[in-house]
Amino acid sequence: LVSFQEVTISFSKEEWELLDVAQRSLYREVMLDTYQSMRSLGLVQAKPDLLSQLEELGEHWSPELQEEETEAAQ
Repeated sequence: LVSFQEVTISFSKEEWELLDVAQRSLYREVMLDTYQSMRSLGLVQAKPDLLSQLEELGEHWSPELQEEETEAAQ
C-alpha cells in the first residue's frame, strides 16, 4: 500500500516563496485531488493535517504554518 505522505510533495519555506500564486493554487488542487482519489480507493482513512490546513487557509497556507502545527503537536 501507498501512504498519502509517500505521494505528496513538501516545500521548504524558501521553495514555497519561489512559487507564484498559480503554482501554489495548483499545489493545493493536486494535494486535495490526490487525497480524494486515495480515499475513494480506501487507501487513506483519516484526513492528514496538511489537507485540513489547505482547505481552511487556501492560498494563505504556507510551509511555516505546517511546521508550527507539527511543533505544537509535539
